[in-house]
Amino acid sequence: MSLQNGIICNKSGVHYYLEGKEVSEAAYREAYPPRDHATVFLSQTPSHLSEGLAVHPRQVQEATQDAQYRGVPTEFRPDGRPVMRSRAHQKAYLRAYGFHNRDGGYGD
Repeated sequence: MSLQNGIICNKSGVHYYLEGKEVSEAAYREAYPPRDHATVFLSQTPSHLSEGLAVHPRQVQEATQDAQYRGVPTEFRPDGRPVMRSRAHQKAYLRAYGFHNRDGGYGD
């Protein structure tokens, strides 16, 4: 059985396949260039507003102070939504409050 498109690493080395035929690494990389963003670290993700962690607008000041006290300084918008600076920040915030991100991936 041969591989249509892909890379196989075994004892004899690295083998590149296109259309079921073994090709050079250069030919394979021309068809499938390496991605610069293949690994995104938790601390490198952009900030976002969380709807699920929002508080009532009258609780913004209290929530800001409590987050600071728990060791995860968090900015809250006037409407009560917290600004999660990165996935790492969100993970720390969730852990401090005993929450879990059910939509998170591995490492969240």
